Amino acid sequence: MNINLIKMLGTKDGMVGATVFLLPFLSLVTLWGVSLCSFVFFLAALYHFRAAHSALARHWLAVRWVVAGFAVYAAFTVAMLALHPGAGTGSIEKPLRMLLGVSALALVLVFKPDRRYLWWGVAGGALLGAMIVGVERFGLGVERPGGLVN
Repeated sequence: MNINLIKMLGTKDGMVGATVFLLPFLSLVTLWGVSLCSFVFFLAALYHFRAAHSALARHWLAVRWVVAGFAVYAAFTVAMLALHPGAGTGSIEKPLRMLLGVSALALVLVFKPDRRYLWWGVAGGALLGAMIVGVERFGLGVERPGGLVN
């Protein structure tokens, strides 16, 4: 086991790396994983606002159209919600989550976490998801198991 990776978890880089690990891990296993990780990325970006802002400003020309597209989509959804209030506020979640995903981009630009965090999260989430589906299929007798996500 790489002891340097474990020691690094106590640093700011390690905390962002842990969130990068949790994003695919929780997304593959739970219904609320993406929302939780998006919120944690947003809070971390607010905490490191100056560094995140300057990193995003350096790369603004490359990401401006993506951010603009997310902002237009969120504004359109808010406008539709204002015109049709019966639709419910649940329709704003996805566009808002896409727009707040810019905070994750800013943190990755600032801290540049190791790719291993992401890939360990993908592998761990896939294995745990497979175990959950196996228990559903062979232990509980579900004909079409889907785990906690599908």
